[in-house]
This record gives sequence, structure tokens and C-alpha cells, in this order.
Amino acid sequence: MVNYITRYLESFRIHYVITRTDDRLLVDLKYEMTKDANKAKYSLIIFYEFQTFLSLSRLARDVIDNYCAKFKAGQIFFAGNNYGKISEFNLEIKRVEKNKAQSLRVNPDSNILWITKPGVETAKPSRTRLTYLRVFPFDDRYETVAYLVPTRGVEETRADVRGGDTKVAMLLDNGRKGGIKRIFTTLNSAFFLHGLLFLDALKYLSVLPPKYTLQRYIQVDIDDIFIGKSGLRLKKTDVKELLQTQKFLQRKIPGFQFQIGFSGKGYGRGSEAEDEGDDELIAHSSSFSWFCHMWDHEQAHKFDNLTILTNLMEKNKRFAKKHKIAINSGYAVSSHHSGVYPVQESLYQAWRNVYGISVTSTEEYPNLKPAWRRKGFQYMGIKVVPRQTCNIFTSTNFFREIEGGKPTLDHTVEGGEIFETVLRNPVSIFMTHMTNYANDRVAPYLFKKLVKFVQRWTNLKLMSAPPKKLADIHFRIFPDEVTPVWQ
Repeated sequence: MVNYITRYLESFRIHYVITRTDDRLLVDLKYEMTKDANKAKYSLIIFYEFQTFLSLSRLARDVIDNYCAKFKAGQIFFAGNNYGKISEFNLEIKRVEKNKAQSLRVNPDSNILWITKPGVETAKPSRTRLTYLRVFPFDDRYETVAYLVPTRGVEETRADVRGGDTKVAMLLDNGRKGGIKRIFTTLNSAFFLHGLLFLDALKYLSVLPPKYTLQRYIQVDIDDIFIGKSGLRLKKTDVKELLQTQKFLQRKIPGFQFQIGFSGKGYGRGSEAEDEGDDELIAHSSSFSWFCHMWDHEQAHKFDNLTILTNLMEKNKRFAKKHKIAINSGYAVSSHHSGVYPVQESLYQAWRNVYGISVTSTEEYPNLKPAWRRKGFQYMGIKVVPRQTCNIFTSTNFFREIEGGKPTLDHTVEGGEIFETVLRNPVSIFMTHMTNYANDRVAPYLFKKLVKFVQRWTNLKLMSAPPKKLADIHFRIFPDEVTPVWQ
């Protein structure tokens, strides 16, 4: 449970301290109470097990409450493994009866909803233990945020969200009595809807940094164009499907355009059908935005020589000119992200000399994993924006090549890692590859499904923009990332 909470806090750049509820905490809070009310050290106190709070002495509870009242700090209580009455808050934690199918429904009238779409409902995830809160009496300070209902059968089920029999999964105490806003939740599993409601709680309690809005910018890069083993490359029909996928995404994401990363040496080196695919892509080159991905997919660190790198880039540039491909976005991606971080000055200099590059992206800074800690930096006049993976790579050309198959990919999109990537990043630049758009066309399947899922369950506003603007947006939101951190 702790890891679930801290992952979200870290994802949204919220500083936190994990501490025991012992004398050290009380001494700390008492000391903080002597400070000005505008200088709170803590803006929220989270109990990830209700029992932790219940085990505190009356004096300790009073210290915590007095601190929260003075500094307007909120409180969040996770039920954890606790059951029984909590008379202090007029609550009782109860188990859901076995073998009774339950769905989680969000109250469309709740005041805390921000990112979660009002009124959505989903069946409980498999192998999830459900508990709920019963409120007695249900007075004016309380508001049901989410509650359990029998999974729908023939008839629509309705519930009185303020009734004593309501099986409350998340409850808001608006602070009218006692001056402290509290949120109680029995949603203990790492399920996507639980995560959305947790973010809503952080926003309502004024913990989420204001730089996080409902706007999410999406860019999809297609690396390795013209590079790939014969038998896996794009054919003419794949290019047509790529164009249709872009049209679909443009209807859902204003300003969207695939970014095509090409290596010119591989052009026309496939089968006859694949060469026709190359020609079809060239014929529609103006429909996409193109960027250099080195001449023969070379790794920059193997050529730490400005003259050699410049010559390789010039070859790709001449190829683009010959085939009337516009490469004026100011964006490039190094093959295998080589030379971006750790930085290779000759790569940055060659980019600037040949293409006037001002933006690139990498998944390697400061570390590849965990993904939620990736950041950007600026070096030699080039803005390096975090790049994101989406669980499909050059070896993922058929659904059968994904461990667990299509259901595993569906899970990562429908509330899993790829969905969370969009959730936590104001700007998401996704890495894909040419072969992901051929064969089983895994990438078109993924992004269509992702967009539909985001728009079904959230209030996020998806949009896109050229790479330069996306880089500006990223560093405007995260100005502290401008200076790189060398490790």
C-alpha cells in the first residue's frame, strides 16, 4: 500500500516523508505549531492503515488535529485491513458479502471530482478484497465520492448516496465540523479508478501542484523508418492504415501528427511489396512530420568524431532533399538514444550544424527506470525532453510476441502503465518503431485503444503540438529541469 501511495506522489513531484507515529512525530508537529500559519511544513497527513490512527493516544490525535486545523492541512485515511466501528467519525468498516458481484460507481455530484469522469462505473477487479464504509448518521459534513452497487443485471440499479445503507468506498468530510477536511477510503488496491480518485483527493486537498492541469500533450514517434528485416517492413496497405490511424487520432487529439524518424540508407531494400510500401510512404511524406534518425541507424557513441557524424547526417539530409521530404521541425532522435545522455558533444554539435536541431528526447535521463522519475534537461542549446516507452519494441511485431499476448497489452492500456504515463506526464513523447505498424499493426491498435480509454474514464483534454512547442511547454512546467544533473 505504501508503494502504491508513494508512486503517485513521486509521479506528480510531491515531496513526502514516511514516519512512524511515535514521539518524534509529535515533537516535530508541536515545533511546527510555533511557526507562522502561512509556513506549513506538511500540507497533508496520510494514514495508510486506519489502525495506525486508532492506536494513537488522545493527546497524539489532538496534536495532529490541532496542526491540521492551524495550517489547513488535510487528512486521508486508508482502511487497510481494519474492520469494525470508528465512533470518533461515526463510521463502520465492513466486508462485502462473499460471492456478491459488486461494481464501483462514482457519484456524479461529488465536489472532489477533477480528473475522474463523473458517474463512471466499473466491476471490481478480480482478486480484489472489497470493504466499504457505513456512515451513522449521514450528516451534512459527509459526501459520498464513490460507492458499491450490485453489478448490473437486467435492471438498472440506483442507490441513495446519502442513505445509511449506502456502501461507501470513498467518503469526504468537508471540514464544516472541526475545520479539517478528511477523506476516508476503502480503495486499497492499485486499480486505475482507485488511482484516479486518489489524484482527485490530492487536488481537492490542495496538495497537487497547480502546474498540473487537465491538459495532456501527446506525441508519437515512429523510429527506424526504412530500417528493418525483410518480411517485417511496411507494405502499401500498412501505409494506408497508418494514414487512417493518423486521421482517427487527429479527430481525438487536436494538432496530432506522427513524427517519422528515417534512416535513408535502408530505402528500397526490402521485398518488392515492401519497396512499394517505401514508395507509398514517400508519396505521402507531406502528411507526416519527419526527423533524422541517422543514415544507417548508426550509434553516435561509436563515432565520437564531429566530421564523421556530420557526414552521416549530411547523407540523410541529401536523401530527404532528393525525395522532397521536409525536415524542418528542429527535432531529431539519436539511434538507440546514443550520445544524448551521457552527453556526447560531437552529436549535439553535428545536430546543430546540419539540421539546426533544438529539441531531442531520451528515455535514459536520469535513469531508464522507474519511468515516473524520468526528466528533461538542456545542453548546448538543445532541449532534451523525457521519452516514454509503451511496451512495444522492434521485437514486438505480433501480439503473440508480447508475454501474455493481447490481454497483457490491453491491461497496460486500460489503466496500466501506458495509461499512467499519460496521467502523470503533461507532455508524453512515445517511442514506437516502423515494424509496429506492419504485421499485426500493434501500435495503431494500442493508440486507438488508449485514446478511447482516456476519454471514457477521465476529463483529460488530449492535444498535440510541434516538437519545439512541446519542449517549451515541458520546461515551462518544469523549469527546475533546465540544468542537467551529472551522475
